[in-house]
Amino acid sequence: MRTTWPCFLIVAACCLWRADIAGAQPAKQPAAPPPSPPAVAQFGLHAPPSGAARVTPLPPAAPETVRGRKVPGTTLDEVVGMALANSPNLREAADAATAARGEALQAGLYPNPTINVQSPQMSGAESQYNGFATQEFITAGKLRLSRGAAMQGWRQAQLNFVRTRFELLTAVRTTFYSTLVAQERVEVLRNLVGVATRSREAAEKLYEGGEGAKTDALLLRIEQDRAEMELENALALLAATRRELTAAIGLPQITIMRVRGDLSAALPDLQYEAVRQGVLSRNAAAEIARVEIRRNRLLLERAIVEPIPNLTAMAGYQRQIFPEMHQAIWQFTMTVPLWNRNQGNIRAAQANVGVASQQLARVQNELSAQVAEALGNFIQAQERVNYFQREILPRAREIQHINAEAFAQGEVDFLRLLASQRTLLESNLANVASQEQRWLAGARLAGLLQIERFP
Repeated sequence: MRTTWPCFLIVAACCLWRADIAGAQPAKQPAAPPPSPPAVAQFGLHAPPSGAARVTPLPPAAPETVRGRKVPGTTLDEVVGMALANSPNLREAADAATAARGEALQAGLYPNPTINVQSPQMSGAESQYNGFATQEFITAGKLRLSRGAAMQGWRQAQLNFVRTRFELLTAVRTTFYSTLVAQERVEVLRNLVGVATRSREAAEKLYEGGEGAKTDALLLRIEQDRAEMELENALALLAATRRELTAAIGLPQITIMRVRGDLSAALPDLQYEAVRQGVLSRNAAAEIARVEIRRNRLLLERAIVEPIPNLTAMAGYQRQIFPEMHQAIWQFTMTVPLWNRNQGNIRAAQANVGVASQQLARVQNELSAQVAEALGNFIQAQERVNYFQREILPRAREIQHINAEAFAQGEVDFLRLLASQRTLLESNLANVASQEQRWLAGARLAGLLQIERFP
């Protein structure tokens, strides 16, 4: 009868253990982000699939044969592919997500039992030998709550991977279009150098034929020198943007000689409220803030049940040699929450829930401000591009052509020709600058909306 009660208590403790093990199973993963609202579909852009927040294996790193060689005529898709394969930021975020997954697994594991074997007395016939096992039983679903909070941390790490990926895409896209614009600026200035050279040659012929003034030829030579200087500056800027592009994709050692793209391609018309709602519902930064609220609520529940004591059970066997005796050993211990009832941690956890809620509101405000700025720049640049292409550039080309022919025939003075050349130069450069602003703003909007395909 002496051994019946210890056995009964051991069986009861095992039942408690199995029940808490069941409660400590991995919590269900948070639901995937909601499908894209109609507002995103009307942009004419493609929203990421519902599982886009999942961490996917990275493409293999670029082979060594890529390093040090030239990659001419690179498209945006090729640049993006190299960036996804080589960006250290993306690999760091993927490794962080893997680490968070391991932490979530560890948070729900049950504590190991302890086994002891000893001899409290070793002296011949009076020797005693015993062995016993000790196990702590976790109560009140503490393991389930701990793992649930850690799973939310894993979800945040996954979303941070998504955010890092789209930050990389935005950086690559903006740098790519800056490079493309720099190429276009070089072409404009080369054309202007050709026009200035022809005008200077025409002025010199008129002067040699006694129909023009030497000052006209000298001033047009100065204008040609100015155009050549602008071209040299544009070439230096182009070289710098190419280096920035290779650094953005994570391969600063390669050389991209030329990028291919169409600055005149159409981009969709966007409405502020539709874009804002799409960003708030899809952007990973907002979703991270929402997950932080859920994580802190689980931590609050965990802090509330912390004072409920765990049960530690010990059961064993002891044998005495002489007189021969066989004994069962058992012990149950628990901490009594008399003074420390985790009051401070509970208050801190309650406050952290409030902090997380305010963080979500702050992130939403910041995203709304970024949308307003990027969309404002996009609309302004789009209107300027339309106006330049519809009104200013055709007229500037026509005026310059008419004045060039009239000057060659001695019908207008060089000042009018010089003015028309400067107007054409400034109009072309202003159009290129507007195109750059349009594409950079469009790329930022695509990054905020987390659009996979752009344009």
